[in-house]
Amino acid sequence: MVFSRPVGVSGQEVRARTRPKIGLALSGGSARGFAHIGVLEWFEAHHIPIDYLSGTSMGGLVGGCYATGMSTQEMRALIEGVDWQKALSGEPPFETLTYRRKEDRRAIPTKIEVGLRKGINLPSGLDAIQPVGMILSRISYPYSAIPNFDALPTPFRCVAVDLETGKSVTLKDGSLVTALRATMAIPAVFTPIEREGRLLADGGILDNIPTDAVKEMGADIIIAVDISLPLQDRASLKTFVSVLQRTADISGLENERRSLQLADIVIAPDLTGMSSTDFDRVGVFAERGFAGAEKRSALLSKFALNDEEWKAYVAARKSRRREKEFTPDFVKIDGVGKRGAAAINETLSIYSGSPFLPPFLEDDLTLLTGQGRYESTLYEKGSNNGKDGLLVHVEEKSYGPPFAKFGLEVNGADTSNIQFNLAGRLIGLDVGRYGAETRTDVRVGSQNEAAIEYYLPMSQHGWFVAPRAFSLAQFINSYKGNSRQAVFNTRSTGLAFDVGYAPGPLSEYRLGYEISHFDSSIQTGVSNLGRLSGPLSAVSLRWNFDGQDSPIIPTRGGRYTVATHYYFAAPHANSSYPDAELRYSQFSPAGMQGTRFVIAGAGTSFGSHGSVSQQFTLGGPFRLSAFGQQQFRGDNYLLVTTGYLREISQLLPQIGGKVMIGGWYEVGSTFGSLSQSHFSQDIAVGFIAETLIGPVAFGGSFGDQGNARLFFSIGSLF
Repeated sequence: MVFSRPVGVSGQEVRARTRPKIGLALSGGSARGFAHIGVLEWFEAHHIPIDYLSGTSMGGLVGGCYATGMSTQEMRALIEGVDWQKALSGEPPFETLTYRRKEDRRAIPTKIEVGLRKGINLPSGLDAIQPVGMILSRISYPYSAIPNFDALPTPFRCVAVDLETGKSVTLKDGSLVTALRATMAIPAVFTPIEREGRLLADGGILDNIPTDAVKEMGADIIIAVDISLPLQDRASLKTFVSVLQRTADISGLENERRSLQLADIVIAPDLTGMSSTDFDRVGVFAERGFAGAEKRSALLSKFALNDEEWKAYVAARKSRRREKEFTPDFVKIDGVGKRGAAAINETLSIYSGSPFLPPFLEDDLTLLTGQGRYESTLYEKGSNNGKDGLLVHVEEKSYGPPFAKFGLEVNGADTSNIQFNLAGRLIGLDVGRYGAETRTDVRVGSQNEAAIEYYLPMSQHGWFVAPRAFSLAQFINSYKGNSRQAVFNTRSTGLAFDVGYAPGPLSEYRLGYEISHFDSSIQTGVSNLGRLSGPLSAVSLRWNFDGQDSPIIPTRGGRYTVATHYYFAAPHANSSYPDAELRYSQFSPAGMQGTRFVIAGAGTSFGSHGSVSQQFTLGGPFRLSAFGQQQFRGDNYLLVTTGYLREISQLLPQIGGKVMIGGWYEVGSTFGSLSQSHFSQDIAVGFIAETLIGPVAFGGSFGDQGNARLFFSIGSLF
């Protein structure tokens, strides 16, 4: 066929009108989807135009970035800058939680939260991917007002599944950010999202390689990027994990085969040795993707544009990019009731009338999810009566409040007396008024506890009151030298009232008064202490600061507690007396995989001889690990622990985190007077892993006077 050039039309324009339209379909595959970046880099380097683009799951994220006009360099910088372990951890970063939610995470350090709204309900996914939602919002907000996704710099489609109808849904208009959020919502892992009346999840269930989407858009040549792993032989199917993985692969295999039949060219990067959870290997995936495209260069190169045509293509894409800079005239909140919207608007009103800076809004929205009442947030640009503003989508947790967390606590510091507890915390939000809450703690096992606190904010500036009632049954060890002589059962039951001030998410001050009754009896052994029984009343002043980045294994930040009491009465105390205690821990990075830490504590009764029930104790993991729990008891104490932890592995983000190995040195003493003190010391080594049920630790310690112990624990460590 011979083409003649119309009068007044350049050869470049004729070429643009007559060349085949190319559609690129990017498949899903979690971290393997980073290979798409390398494919796009190869296309750019070899001047291959993309006229239509579709993607599913991670292919939707990468495709969405490119469709909004980003270059591959911008895409790589964005994606490599994400801490994917934190982004996919299933909860807001610990640093962004309110102080009370930080206390909750430390009290019961499990990731599993249950809602008690209209019965017992689990969340619809392990991860609301709030950090990823912020990335999607930043990519999408300039294009919030476009009529459809054909108006993007590169026309785009992404695929989701309607969980109610079970049908595949190709998203081509409406909110771009919710479309991208939907295509990434892996069922049972990430929470689904409601969009235009439909509950949507990851499109990879039915259409993981969306070649049909670019065909419907009008592509003449369809190029598919298949990042699925090849099926393995029988020898590899030896564990239940490998069988489950094979089952999951097979369930979508037939759909993928049908999708690939529509493709004229298939690019299948060699991802041998790469896992769908290798989120820290963006660069390696991109290199494999580039190499995969290079293997198809003989077929792809025929679609390359010359330099002049490529410049025109790039210029056309740039001309369709929307400016990111704007000044919002208003902020509108949706997805919550009037009280919630008013409270959120009070915080976000500062963004009205000022040049929009996405990182600041994203920080505030992440802090919002740190309150514990909201699942996730998204934002986009909106218009009203000719004015531009910010539209903030807030998704409330559908399964609560109230919320409950449950945990297992195991303390194996003394293998002859292992302590087990089942622990639970029930949190009721907005009880009586917005911001007020109840917190109920229950423990059953070696320690029995029932406690309830009502937290009532008195102003918008951090002041609060907090009455509480409690009953606590636990044990006291009595040692003579290295031998335990007796174990006492104890019970405290009483009331307390605090007035406090919380200036922000890092700290809290409390002034309180407590009155209770204390009683004890010997469970085993013989002791000259006899029975301890009587009233306890005290006034206290406490300051807590928590600036660490994790409640389980911090890598940076400090945590400090300063507390002082004045006891008007205490069992077996001859008179009223004061005490004070300082606890300190500091963690800091040491190279790429290491963490240094220092833990210290000091307490004093200012020369008074206090009640045995209120004395300071040492012994047990990270409090002189080579010695028995509460082996040392006194009116004063000093303790210093310093050590090093090194990361040796990572669990899947949804079920855990770091696995560490390390060692630490401890020195400390309890004493009546410093001049008569004897400081004990030990060296300990151990493994610590972040898991779905909290930190799991195992180790051994070797101390002076021939003391040596193995220890293990589930629950809080530091």
